[in-house]
Amino acid sequence: MECPKCNSSMEEVRWGGADRIVNRCTNCGGLFFLPKELSRMRESFTAEYLDHGDPNVGRKFNEVEDIQCPVCGARMDKVSDSNQTHIWYESCPNGHGVYFDAGELSDLNRETLMDKVKGWVTGTR
Repeated sequence: MECPKCNSSMEEVRWGGADRIVNRCTNCGGLFFLPKELSRMRESFTAEYLDHGDPNVGRKFNEVEDIQCPVCGARMDKVSDSNQTHIWYESCPNGHGVYFDAGELSDLNRETLMDKVKGWVTGTR
């Protein structure tokens, strides 16, 4: 599988059991995984284990738009987290996966007071 942002190879990383797989880019550190895994990752310290890419590199690749799902080739939708509206990630419209740039998944698991204030001010996107 190739990374939808930088076209480098992605490695399979298993976590929490043999059935849980995340694909991590060997270049930019982005993560691609099944949407159902997101809620499981939010409930644990898994993000820090999986998302060890450089957040500065992630911010650079966050500017890359119009990416295709590495499974089906469909144009992925840009989605913001409902609790932390500054975090944007890509989602396959056919449900094949979600893609987080390096640092975004870890940031998602560290909701701060400032994140809550931003959410109240900006509302849901």
